[in-house]
Amino acid sequence: MEQRYSLLFSFSVLAFIQVVAAATGFIDIGGGRLYDADGYMRLVRVQELYENRQWLDLTITRSNAPFGEEIHWSRPLDVLLLAGAWVLSPLMGFKAALFWWGTLISPVFFIAALIAVAWAARPLVAAEGRVYLGFLLVSQPAVIRDFLVGRPDHHGLLIVLFILFLGLAFRLLARPFRPALCLQTAAAGAAAVWVSFEALSFVLVVLAVLALAWIKSGEDFARKAAHLSLGLALGLAVALAVEGRLVPLGPLSGAAFDAISIVHVGAFTGLATLAAILNWARRRLGEDWRYRLAAAACGLAVLTGVLAAVSPKLFLGPSVDIDPGIVSPYMAFIIDGQPILSGLRKWPLTLFWLGGAYVAVPFVLYLLWKQPEGADLIRRCNRPSPKAKSFWPPSSIPSHSIIAETPSLTSTSRAVPARSLECLFSRGRGR
Repeated sequence: MEQRYSLLFSFSVLAFIQVVAAATGFIDIGGGRLYDADGYMRLVRVQELYENRQWLDLTITRSNAPFGEEIHWSRPLDVLLLAGAWVLSPLMGFKAALFWWGTLISPVFFIAALIAVAWAARPLVAAEGRVYLGFLLVSQPAVIRDFLVGRPDHHGLLIVLFILFLGLAFRLLARPFRPALCLQTAAAGAAAVWVSFEALSFVLVVLAVLALAWIKSGEDFARKAAHLSLGLALGLAVALAVEGRLVPLGPLSGAAFDAISIVHVGAFTGLATLAAILNWARRRLGEDWRYRLAAAACGLAVLTGVLAAVSPKLFLGPSVDIDPGIVSPYMAFIIDGQPILSGLRKWPLTLFWLGGAYVAVPFVLYLLWKQPEGADLIRRCNRPSPKAKSFWPPSSIPSHSIIAETPSLTSTSRAVPARSLECLFSRGRGR
């Protein structure tokens, strides 16, 4: 019941922000105005898809006339917009339905994100702590921006998929190896990368965590990484087939670096092969973690060399095929393309991107500082522990139990990563 009220309160905060944005003229959907130019481009693209039925034609004819403009966006959000507008079209016509559904789709994504974050944290956060999870979303300006009305943009959908992927990654790290769980995590990751190429960042971070866990413990993390990478490769291959990019010599075939392409399928296949080899060699490397580190480093160096030889542009960024004279002036006006640390002159931009980190990073450092000596920490992280009490800001609610005591966290001898998370983010009483 408390969690339900928390989600309702978080949605109310977002609704209040939407009302303020509309009242101040920041957003004027009543006047037919969207949040930014991307919203108009997206709706025009969906309208042309509806009228022309040309799935493989990504050219927006109304932009850069008479030549048109081809944008790197993928089709998942187009399908969601098209489906919602089609359902509403008997009431108001397709064009009006597309506009109004486009203005409301990001708040709908916010509702999905609230539900997803409560599910994703369930293995780590007890019911008492999940009450506060909605605040993680409404307290971040950069996140709230992506859920505003009048913004038919892929960022809200990407956040939902990120939360789902992270929740599955928690379970993948904490539980014994199961191929089905690896494939579920891969499906969420591939869907996120399909929606937007920028999702590669958090997908690769999870693979890096699996690699570090394997180097430290020598357990089945390489096996998990192999199945996850293979699932990502298969998922992206399916996405490419749906997009029409796997058609030999087709209009969308070939390498691309600002969207998914066959190059990325090959890269994840290479990672799967490397992880499978490391898993096979696990017992032959012995118990010393330094041998595993050397093997992983050598394997990664070889894979990087092969990928660089096959596709030299892979490591040069998504704008490698665009004239630098166009990229530099254009990106100067795109807030998403600015450095996170923008210097004193643009400190509000840094605060915008890192607002939550200003609280989270010192809080985590405080927890680490409060832990006992390193040997005791390691010992406690590798044995079952009683239910923990967490420190949670603000200080008025210090006694809530945040870490859930589940069999997967406390009674399974293989769940070392989960207990390590428990040791990092909680402090037991009387120890």
